[in-house]
Amino acid sequence: MLTWHDAALQVLDTVGGQKSGGRNVRAAMIAVQEAIQHLSTERTWNYYLRPHRIVTSAQYDTGTISYDHVGGSSPRIVTLDSGTWPSWSEYGTLLIDSVPYEVDRRLSDTTLTLTESKNPELDVSAGKSYTLYRESYTLPAGFTSLFHIDRVADWNGCYVSPQSFQNSRQSMEYVGQPRIFTIMADTKNPSRLAFWVYPGSQSSEKIDLLFKRRPTLLRVYDYSTGTVAVSAGARTVTGTSTIFTSKMADAVIRFGAAAEVPGGADDIDDPYDHEAAVSSIDTTTQLTIKTDAELSSSSVAYRLSDRIDVNEGAMQLALMDLARFRYMSITMMAASQRQAAGGVYQESLRAAAREDQNSPPGSGTTIDPYTSARVYEQVSYS
Repeated sequence: MLTWHDAALQVLDTVGGQKSGGRNVRAAMIAVQEAIQHLSTERTWNYYLRPHRIVTSAQYDTGTISYDHVGGSSPRIVTLDSGTWPSWSEYGTLLIDSVPYEVDRRLSDTTLTLTESKNPELDVSAGKSYTLYRESYTLPAGFTSLFHIDRVADWNGCYVSPQSFQNSRQSMEYVGQPRIFTIMADTKNPSRLAFWVYPGSQSSEKIDLLFKRRPTLLRVYDYSTGTVAVSAGARTVTGTSTIFTSKMADAVIRFGAAAEVPGGADDIDDPYDHEAAVSSIDTTTQLTIKTDAELSSSSVAYRLSDRIDVNEGAMQLALMDLARFRYMSITMMAASQRQAAGGVYQESLRAAAREDQNSPPGSGTTIDPYTSARVYEQVSYS
């Protein structure tokens, strides 16, 4: 597995520069970061396509409600007289007398609050009928764009722009068979996008998406404080004098042969014994790896660094050629050298594109996902 630390050192090995601290190392780190972000936008890579299934929530209208505008422990409380608020209620809209009100929080099985901007403003007596429905569904972290949507059962929604979606909602057909969808911000999580349907689902629907994701962000360049131990065939790694943090999840851990911190992937002076990808950080002194440890290691030095999120082979070679070009630009090397490096990258990019043979051809542009949104092909799930 190629890591951020490996890639930066390889840039310095081939382009030149001091490899222990200083501005050259920093420039190489930045060059690798920029390269992976740029490479991912060069074409629609199969490697960055992922399937995702959305199961819409059926409307909920069990029992009756009351509304206390001033509230007790919290203002704007809606109390359910019988039944249980669904787990998704926080993402829902409460329809009372054909007027929609946005849910703010689900406080308990029988209470929730409405937002300050969308509520009845006056108390509503007990025994009031209602309908709770949902329009938005949070998309996976890293989602950048919808590539394809598949028909499951008889769902037959069409894409519209966010502006058209908002205009359509003015028709006041709040619940029924969803006819349109769009992609826009998740109101509960500003860092994520959401899949919105209109009208809200009266019954549960299955919608399969194929989406383009962004590369995993690089956060851990090099961490090797303390020592670690692991048994062959086990997945629990125990640290001594370590301070593991949550950002190290998904990094690569390399176990040294003894007290010397292992070098990079190609280091012949300080090679590593074995490596594994980190699954989770359990405590500051314990982590779990994704596969069984190949060997036993007891109180050995180690190195943690994020994996470069590209496919091995031609795509990885293209990434390294681009990183070298970016390093030359950052350090303001001669124009002739940068031009030559750019030419090398373009050739390796073409080779990577040929290897990614099932990906639609392109030169920086992507397929419009919405013109192909009505082409129905089943996505397989394992």
